Amino acid sequence: MNNINKALFLSVIAFLALASSSCQKEVINDKIEPGKAYIELNLAEDFLAGDDSQFETKASTRATAINPIVSDTSMKYGEHMLDVQLIDSKLEDMKLNRPGSGSGGGLKAAAVSQVNRIAIGTRYRMIAFDSNGNYVAERVYTHGSEATQDSMKLDAGKTYSFIVYSFGSTTTDPAAVTYLNNVKKLDNVQLTGVTQDLMVYMLKNKALVYGTNRLDVVMKHKFSLITTTIEMSSNMNGFINKLNDVKFNGVSSSANYTFATENITYNNLGNGIAQVTFPSLGTGLRKVTSVPTLVIHETATDKTLSFGTLGMDDVAKAYSVPNIKVTPGHKYNLILRFRTCTQEVKLADDVLNWNYRENGNQTGVIGPDGQTIPNGQLLTKAFTAPASDYGFTFDFFQLDNAFNMKINDQWMVIDPDEGQIQFQTYNNTANNEGIITRNIEFIDGSEYSDRSDQINKWGIPPIWDLRGTNTNPIIRVSISKTGAISILGSKTSGGPLVQLRLRNKASFNSAVVWNTAGTNKIEITQKVSNNTIVIGRGYGKAKIACP
Repeated sequence: MNNINKALFLSVIAFLALASSSCQKEVINDKIEPGKAYIELNLAEDFLAGDDSQFETKASTRATAINPIVSDTSMKYGEHMLDVQLIDSKLEDMKLNRPGSGSGGGLKAAAVSQVNRIAIGTRYRMIAFDSNGNYVAERVYTHGSEATQDSMKLDAGKTYSFIVYSFGSTTTDPAAVTYLNNVKKLDNVQLTGVTQDLMVYMLKNKALVYGTNRLDVVMKHKFSLITTTIEMSSNMNGFINKLNDVKFNGVSSSANYTFATENITYNNLGNGIAQVTFPSLGTGLRKVTSVPTLVIHETATDKTLSFGTLGMDDVAKAYSVPNIKVTPGHKYNLILRFRTCTQEVKLADDVLNWNYRENGNQTGVIGPDGQTIPNGQLLTKAFTAPASDYGFTFDFFQLDNAFNMKINDQWMVIDPDEGQIQFQTYNNTANNEGIITRNIEFIDGSEYSDRSDQINKWGIPPIWDLRGTNTNPIIRVSISKTGAISILGSKTSGGPLVQLRLRNKASFNSAVVWNTAGTNKIEITQKVSNNTIVIGRGYGKAKIACP
C-alpha cells in the first residue's frame, strides 16, 4: 500500500469511529438505572473521649458532697476503703500518643474521637432530603446485609442532604422520626421520648453522580454509656455476694432530639433513674462488671450511683458513690475497687515449708530421714494460729501440686474423690495412685497446664513451674472472720492474683469456724505424689484504721 492509499485508509477508519461514537448514548451500567445515583454507606460509630477522673490506690483525698470525683479519691465503705476511677473508654491508650503526656502533664485534655465499626446486624435508618430541604425517601437497613436490600435510588446530578441514625439494636428497627407541624422538611425532623442509645449522622448538600455513591458515615452517640466494675483487692476476704437495686440517680427519663440544630431537650430532668444490670453472682465473685448503662442527661458532675444493698466480705449495706461526672456522647468505665487495711499477726516463717523429691522409681518421695514415703500417703503439719479479727491468709510461693487443710478440725475443702485441692489431671496408675483429676480452675474457665515446661491453650504453665514472693504469691488462701474461704491464683510467676473456683465434686466446707478472740488449730495436708512441695507462709490479719 502506497503512502497516499494508506493515509486515505486511516482517514476512513477514523471517520467511521467518530460517527459510531457520536451515535452512541452514554455508557450505562446495566445494574444501575439511567440517570440514577445509588447510595452505599460505610458505617462507623463515634464516642468522644475527653476529661477524666482517676484514682490511685494510695489516695488519701476524700470526696465531699460538693466536689466532683477527681484525681486521688477514696471513700469509706464500712470498715473498708473504696478507690474510685472514672475514665473515658480506652483513654489510657490515647494518653500514650498525646503531646506532653509524660509524668509532668496533667490528666485534662481536649476531647478525642474514638471511632469503631458498627456491629454486624445493627439496624439503622437513612432519610434523604432534596436541595430545598423537602423529604424525598427513606430506608431501613441491617448492617452487613445491605447487598441483599434495596439501595436508595436518587437522581444523579442533584444535591441532597442525608440523616442516618440508629439505636444500636440488632432486633428492632429504629423508631421513625416525626416532623414539627407535620411538615416533612429537613429543618423539622425530630425524635421525641428517646430512651435508647441514639447515634446520629448528618450530611448536608451532597452532590450525587451517576452510579454508586459511597458515603463514609460516622454516627455519633448523643448520650452517655457507663460500664461499672466492682472489684475486691487481693488482701480482702470473701466475695461480692449481693447487689440489689443498683442505679444512677438524678438523670433524665428520656430526651427529644432535633436533627437540624442538634439540640437535645431532656425530659424529667434530674428526676429519673438509670438501672444498672450485673450478671449473676452465683456463689460469689471477686470482680463483676455491669452491662453498659445508658445515662441520659446534660453535662453534670452531681450524679449518684446508689446500691440498695452491696454485700461483700461479711458486710451488706446500702451504699452510694456521689458526684459522678456525666458528659453526653462519652463512654465511661467506672471502676470501684474495694480494699481493707490490716496488719499481720505473724507465725513462724517455716509453717509452710517442705520440699520432698521423688525417689528413683517414682513410687514416692524421699523423707527427712532418707526413707521413702509412698505415693498416696498423707503428709500433715499442724500448728496453732493466734487470734485475729480479720481471719487468716496462706500465701504459697511454690506448690507441687495439691493440698488441703483443716481449720479447727473442719476440712477446708471436701471432695470424696480427691480429698484435696488438685491442680493437675494425670494418670499415675503405674505409681500406685490411679487417675488424678483436677478440681480447681480460674473463674474464666482457664486452668493450669498438666505438662512440665509447657504452657497450655490459655498460655498458663503448670502450677509447679511457677514461683512467687511475699509480695506476689502464686496462690493465696483466705479465711474470713466468719470462716468463708476464698482462693486466688496467679497465671504467671509474679503475676496478679485472679479468683479460682472449685469444680467437679469439690466444695468449700461451710462448717469452718474462725476464732477471732481465741487461738485456732490449723493442719496443712498433702498426699504424696512424686515431687511433693509446699513453700510459703501463713499469717493472721488484724483490722486497723485506714489512713
